[in-house]
Amino acid sequence: MCRIIPIELTNERRIFNYWLSRARRVVENAFGILASRFRIFHTSINVNPTSIDIIVMTCCALHNFLRRKYSATYTPMGSTDYEDTIQGTVSLSLRTNDDSDLTNIERGHYRAISNDGKQTRELFLNYVNNEGNVSWQKRMCNIDDT
Repeated sequence: MCRIIPIELTNERRIFNYWLSRARRVVENAFGILASRFRIFHTSINVNPTSIDIIVMTCCALHNFLRRKYSATYTPMGSTDYEDTIQGTVSLSLRTNDDSDLTNIERGHYRAISNDGKQTRELFLNYVNNEGNVSWQKRMCNIDDT
């Protein structure tokens, strides 16, 4: 049986978790838009692995073009998450949370984190709390700035 040892959620860790969560939302929004526009992302891409990069980059280039040229209709308000860094709020998009197409991955009994993973996490934690910090990140994490 795996014993979970709670980690103290310091302000620094809360800020790191915010940035990690924000990155995940951005990726989910981008992939959701790509998948809704380009059917190739609805299933396994059965091509030579060297062609995958070309396909994904082409879809991204088309997405960027369409977003610049037709922003009001291609990605209308409400189709992506929005953060108000002045008010410290996040508005989630109107997308459905239907994960029925996703494979259900059960949590294993033992989930050891590699030393490389721990070091990478600590590097990012230190970065977002020091030279990479922005004036509004504490507000977004509901951290008193006194």
